[in-house]
Amino acid sequence: MPRAGCSAVVKIQAPERGMTGMREAVVLAKVGPEQYFRPHPYAPDVRGGLPFHAGAHARWDAEFPDHPLTRVRRTLDQLVESVRVDPGFAALPPFDGPRRKA
Repeated sequence: MPRAGCSAVVKIQAPERGMTGMREAVVLAKVGPEQYFRPHPYAPDVRGGLPFHAGAHARWDAEFPDHPLTRVRRTLDQLVESVRVDPGFAALPPFDGPRRKA
């Protein structure tokens, strides 16, 4: 939540343990390569860089309950019920972009 002179961040991290890439490999095998890499849901016109893939979708969370992405989403779902923005912070002037030095 950026404001003019400060910001607030809620950061959730979950380490990946054991063999990495298992969720991605299983989902790729289930949906096929044609359906695996998708346009990014928030920037469908962006090309290149890190792709968005079907394995990141929440529909796979139940099948991979210990995957870091599943754990982060579960924690965020719990936090959304209790995290509140202080009215004083919300009333601060909004962020208006980076300031350039003269």
